[in-house]
Amino acid sequence: MKKGFVKVGALLFALTLGTGLAGCGLKAPEVKVEKGTVRIAVLDRGYGKQFAYDLAEAFNAKSGETGFKAEVTFDTTDTAAIKNMMEMGIDNECDVFFSESSPIFEWLARKSTFVPGYDYALADMEDILDAPADPAYKEAQENPELTNRDIINASVLQQLTLDENGKVYALPWTTDITGIYYNHTVLTEINAKLSDAEKIELPKTTTEMFAVMDKVKALRSSEDDPYPFTFGNQHNYLDNCAFTTWWGQYAGQEELNNFRQGKNAAGEYTPEIVNTDSRRAALDVMRTLLNQANGYAAIGDYDLHVFMSQDQFFEGDALFHFNGGWLEREQSEKFETDEYDVRSFKMPVVSAIVDKWPEVFTGSAAEKDVQLRQALDYIDGDGDKPSFLEGHDDVVESLRQARNTISSKGVHMNTFIPACSENLEGAKEFLKFMLTKEGQEIMMQTSWGNLCGLTIDPTQLDCYAGATETQKTRLDVYCDSEVVVGFAKKYAIEYLGGLVPYRDGVSPQKTFAVASPMTAEDYVKEELADYTTRWDSILKQAGIKK
Repeated sequence: MKKGFVKVGALLFALTLGTGLAGCGLKAPEVKVEKGTVRIAVLDRGYGKQFAYDLAEAFNAKSGETGFKAEVTFDTTDTAAIKNMMEMGIDNECDVFFSESSPIFEWLARKSTFVPGYDYALADMEDILDAPADPAYKEAQENPELTNRDIINASVLQQLTLDENGKVYALPWTTDITGIYYNHTVLTEINAKLSDAEKIELPKTTTEMFAVMDKVKALRSSEDDPYPFTFGNQHNYLDNCAFTTWWGQYAGQEELNNFRQGKNAAGEYTPEIVNTDSRRAALDVMRTLLNQANGYAAIGDYDLHVFMSQDQFFEGDALFHFNGGWLEREQSEKFETDEYDVRSFKMPVVSAIVDKWPEVFTGSAAEKDVQLRQALDYIDGDGDKPSFLEGHDDVVESLRQARNTISSKGVHMNTFIPACSENLEGAKEFLKFMLTKEGQEIMMQTSWGNLCGLTIDPTQLDCYAGATETQKTRLDVYCDSEVVVGFAKKYAIEYLGGLVPYRDGVSPQKTFAVASPMTAEDYVKEELADYTTRWDSILKQAGIKK
């Protein structure tokens, strides 16, 4: 994501000293605020910082009702600055943090290390989550018993729950969905040249996706014609925006959770967690997509910066692009006109998923993919239930979850409250306000169409009508989501042992975006060999093995 400028205010001295302040008993410089004022620190990255200022202003307009005010006392583009401030413990001068990739669970595991006298470094969010949902939401009007917990994506909350006590200590402040986009203008222009029978539809399976790409490639008659997709290989966006989604579709939530703990289905710690059909299937799709020999992207894309690939996509040089919710901010100048029409859609389901149910999907590979499309049409409400799914409700449910699996960095984009906050009650009231309809209107308008991980119907927001098609379609995908693939380093084997969904430098994108890539099977073998060699060390670093 693009970084904005740094604005370091009264706390610069404190941040320079970092965690050493608490250890030597020195106090950070005081921030002069009114008693009862909630002090906010915000990370200014892919979604800017204006949302925090506008939330505070709207919250202050209700101070007569709440008895509290809010003020942004610190904003920065430096993630480390947020971390250092939090780790100042009782000397920290902020009550609410909006951050990215903060070591929340590592802090919780350290318990009261830097906040003596408290069970955990962070305040739990249980009373916020159990509070009634804003009655202004139509969902709450239909069900007055609805709580804030009910309107936040359950998969995201599960990943933010501390297993030892079942409590949540951080909330998402963006949806931050990553996935696939298409240039609607390009698609319209291509279809205008084709007969009705030949027109391109948005794919629902990866086999269909490659069929579309093959058609777009075949239609290229000059350098002015679009490629199937564009990407910037200097940044491995496709690992998070594509690979993790396809892996999650096939694996399902349980297998993903087991992986993050370093365990197989039997609960055993083993490096064999990387040697699975789900990863193999996702890797194979990535290889087909990125293999230079297939010609789906321009050769120049393989050396391109991601910002340049975004420009190409908007300018009509490609039909598809893989990116995240921050795309609109990074291309914000293009949305000031009606010239560009870029939209999101649900990630095509990895076609190999049918191999999980050989008793249901039969015939050739092509026939199985047709059956998969029929099943997905039924799940989407676009067709009747196919006869081959009768008596297989478990398969339907698995496919429904696969169809509604997304990858999201929103699990990492957290807002939290230090347990030692001097304005704990006010801080919680502020976050409750953030979750109201008014608060989400502000979030949507000031963070390029993002909501706080909510599954409410976004069309009820007053600002929805004026949103871009990019924002609308992205929210549509998110609000249908059931399995959210995100890796917030919840377990010690992740934040201490170094277990990751893919390895830097040898990630799927970096491995397969070459002229002659290895096979998916060989990639799995190398990955398994690496983890096998390091496994004892990983377990020891995580404190699992002596």
